[in-house]
Amino acid sequence: MYYKAKVNNLTPSSTEAPIFAIYRDEKWPSGWMQVEYTEDHDLSGKLTKVVYNTQTQYPKVELWFLRDNGDTIIFKSSLWKTTRSILYKLSQPEKIDNVVLKANRFETTEWEKKTVRYVSVYVDGEKCNIPFDKDDERIKPTAVEQNGKFYGYDWDKVNEFVINDLIPSIQAKLVNKRSDESVPVERKNENPEDILPF
Repeated sequence: MYYKAKVNNLTPSSTEAPIFAIYRDEKWPSGWMQVEYTEDHDLSGKLTKVVYNTQTQYPKVELWFLRDNGDTIIFKSSLWKTTRSILYKLSQPEKIDNVVLKANRFETTEWEKKTVRYVSVYVDGEKCNIPFDKDDERIKPTAVEQNGKFYGYDWDKVNEFVINDLIPSIQAKLVNKRSDESVPVERKNENPEDILPF
């Protein structure tokens, strides 16, 4: 059986600890319905596939986990800070089999109290750290400035490195590689008869 997963409560405004939402939808005559839903601070299984899926309206990184009971959980996320951090950590080990993602938070003890939310990565029981130096050009975004004013960061080069180099190298390290079989997914307006001319 196929399940989907996402991580909730990572925004600075959230008062809760981060948690993985694991759920399953079914197609009913009235439309798609959520039939199962659980929450857990850990997401684990044999990692079988890591891809950047551009086939959907909003491209997402997908981590496919095979559970001991045969179920597959597909963790989908946009390519943002936490997802990049997970991928950086997954690039550390030589081989990847059993993976555990642990979502949690801690309070800093600095002058100003601050909540840090994070996802730790464990491969075969060993905690993974980011193997890149923070000033490594491959993972350092470009500062956007104009007339001496700072406007933010451009992540395009970093995302290009993650998609074109990092994800394929992680995929090559997987002990339990999944074939490129696709999961049949029904989407609205896939059938030409469903599309009205007005």
